[in-house]
Amino acid sequence: MKAVNSNRFLLIENAQNSIKSNEIKEKYNTVALKLNMLENAINCLSEIEIKVIEKRCLNNLTWKQVTSFVGYSERQCKNIKKKALKNLSE
Repeated sequence: MKAVNSNRFLLIENAQNSIKSNEIKEKYNTVALKLNMLENAINCLSEIEIKVIEKRCLNNLTWKQVTSFVGYSERQCKNIKKKALKNLSE
């Protein structure tokens, strides 16, 4: 009787591991797909758009810091960011 229970336990454990493995694979594929979509979207931006978004959104620089880095006025940088984010959302 113990051997039957032991085999049953192993079958259940293997099934659980298989389910977990499939869930991990699905999550990995989802993340990989989203990363690919993000890379494609970023590749559609101009170099200046990428710099402005990178400095402002990723590096959390102030607009004054962004303007000194890219060499455009604050108003131009804000317009560049707005246009780039609009393009990314489409």
